[in-house]
Amino acid sequence: MGKVYHNVLFPFKQKPTNGVAYWCFDSSETTLAMQKDSATGKYYLKDTENKDWAKNVEASGAVKNDSYGFFPFNETTGGSIATKYNFGFGTKLRLNFA
Repeated sequence: MGKVYHNVLFPFKQKPTNGVAYWCFDSSETTLAMQKDSATGKYYLKDTENKDWAKNVEASGAVKNDSYGFFPFNETTGGSIATKYNFGFGTKLRLNFA
């Protein structure tokens, strides 16, 4: 069975569009890595800027359009190697609009 990380804040950014402020996240602009704060023991998503280990790759290993994806557990894969990517995770976001 897998591990569940509770209460990890997701780094949405506010982006104004036509006078309306939307909360957005674009993995092509921000590479995130799951990290653990050694002082508190809490997990967080660290912005590592765009890294090779977050590139979208084909099964053949070819980089797809030099674009990036959301792969928070691939920091130690050693580059954009599809066979070493951790695709075995899911993400659930709960947004409270109250």
